[in-house]
Amino acid sequence: MPLPMAANRMTAIPFAGIRKVFEKATRLEKKGKKVIHFEIGRPDFNTPEHIKAVAVAALKGDQACVDQMVEEFDARWRVMIRGIEKSPGLTCPVVPTSAFYVFARHEVPGMNSSDLADHLLEKGGVAVVPGPSFGSKGEGYLRISYATALEDCREGMERIAHAMGQLDP
Repeated sequence: MPLPMAANRMTAIPFAGIRKVFEKATRLEKKGKKVIHFEIGRPDFNTPEHIKAVAVAALKGDQACVDQMVEEFDARWRVMIRGIEKSPGLTCPVVPTSAFYVFARHEVPGMNSSDLADHLLEKGGVAVVPGPSFGSKGEGYLRISYATALEDCREGMERIAHAMGQLDP
């Protein structure tokens, strides 16, 4: 069965950068460090028929839960944007309006995106993905996912701000 259209487009994105970050984070977790995973999403797979049937029933049912999720993701989004604004050396020049990720611009002398992602993982315990994992124009950016719990968004952004504050200006 062919992959959904979005998944087909996603296969064009290099996986190596995400995998590298995930593997480093896993090694740190095995050493006892608590890591908040902003680098990964959910795997893509063909949806079983019984799940599709439940999805159809859900779409035809009460939609109040959709409003709740929209509010929840809006709260997460606001936490992420405020966290970036409070983090020395990070900005968010393009504010996302329809994604679960932010691409934070970084300006840290002497550090590329991969170096900074390593620093945030090792010093802050937060896994983010270096921008070049998504193509050659990604240097200078970090992808940070907010497809995680609101409390993890808060704690993760506090950790990022603290780790960024440890860097020499």
